[in-house]
Amino acid sequence: MEGIDYKLVAKGASIPLAGILDQGRYHVHLAQTYERELSTKGWTRGHTNMLLVAIAHIESERAYALDARDDSKANMERQEAAITGAKAFKADLVMAFDDLYFENLIPQDDHQAAKRTHGPLGRSPTAISKYLGDVRRLVEKHEAKLRPYFNGKNALALLDGIKDELDESQMKQELDYKSLPAETLRVYEAKGKVLFLIEKMNRIGKRVFAGQAEKVALFNKDLILRARKKRRSASGVEALDESVETEVETEETAG
Repeated sequence: MEGIDYKLVAKGASIPLAGILDQGRYHVHLAQTYERELSTKGWTRGHTNMLLVAIAHIESERAYALDARDDSKANMERQEAAITGAKAFKADLVMAFDDLYFENLIPQDDHQAAKRTHGPLGRSPTAISKYLGDVRRLVEKHEAKLRPYFNGKNALALLDGIKDELDESQMKQELDYKSLPAETLRVYEAKGKVLFLIEKMNRIGKRVFAGQAEKVALFNKDLILRARKKRRSASGVEALDESVETEVETEETAG
C-alpha cells in the first residue's frame, strides 16, 4: 500500500498498544528531563516532537478499536509464540556453548560464533531467523555435546523446527499485513515509530550515562515487556521469563 512503511508496521504490529503508550509517555518525560545530556549524542528536540506526534496518533479510542479489530491477530499470536520460542532456544544455546567452552569441549572460535548476532535481535523474526541460519553449522558440529542441554533431544532438529515455524509465521503475517485497511496499518506504523524512537533514546541514554548505573537503568522497555507478558498470559502463550528476556536484549544491545 502506497506510503506505508512496512518495516515500521512489522515492528509495531505485535506491541500491546497500552504498553507502547505508557512507555512512550515515560520516554517523553526522559527526553524532557535529560534534553541537554541526550543532545550530546544526537537526540534532538525534533526526535522528541516525532515521538509526541506518533503517540498522539495511537492514543485515541479509534486507534484502540482498530488495533483490537485486526483479523490477523491469530497469526500475530502465532508469530509472537514463534519469536518467543526462538529466543528461548537461543538463550539455552548460548548458555550451552558457554558451558562447553569453559569445560574445554569446544574451541574459542565456535564459542564466539555461537554468540554473534551482527546487531541486536530484539523481536525481529528476520534477524532471529538469520541468527538461527548462521549458527546451524555449529549446532550440527556439536550436536552430541548439546543434547544434555536440551533434555536429550537433537538440538539440530529443534533448531530446524523452530526456524521453519518462525519463517512460515512471518510469511503468513506479511501477507496478512497487505490485506489490512490503511487506517489499521497507520496505527501499527505509528506504534513502530514510537518503539523505534524509544530504542534510539535507550541506546543514546546508555552511552551518555555510561558508568552511572541508576541513570542507565532509566532507559529501558520495562513497561512494554510487562504489557507483553500480561498479554501472553491472558492468551495462554507460554512467556519467556521476563528476567531472561531483559538479559538477552541487554546483552544483544551491548554486543
